[in-house]
Amino acid sequence: MVDRQEGYDGKLVQILQSACGIFAEKGYHHASVRDVAAATGVSPAGLYYYFRSKEELLFLIVDHCLGSLLRQVKDAAEGREDPEIRLKAMIRAHLGYFVEHRSEMRVLAQEWEALTGEFRQEILGRQREYAATVIRTLKE
Repeated sequence: MVDRQEGYDGKLVQILQSACGIFAEKGYHHASVRDVAAATGVSPAGLYYYFRSKEELLFLIVDHCLGSLLRQVKDAAEGREDPEIRLKAMIRAHLGYFVEHRSEMRVLAQEWEALTGEFRQEILGRQREYAATVIRTLKE
């Protein structure tokens, strides 16, 4: 899976965070691009510089969230030889991310299924990668 995290500039991350708050509050289907524009202070036309559609915006939010979560879990596991200690570190990282990023996790849990086509397939791939990372440690 390609890691797009480096391509997320500061303004895009700010837009994703604001949009995520709107999606977490209103739900993806009830939120509009105008709602996101109002929350970010960027015009609706200006938002389309960063994404082509509301669905792509949701994809970027979920992709950023999953990528960040996966990176934190992998970083927590790195260098820990004992699988039990590694699993505990991974769980702490996951729970810590959940506590610090409630809106993102809410959107991830409740809204990602609105994605279709390639967006959906990419997120399913990220989810499989996350699950495989945890399952490897569980098997050990």
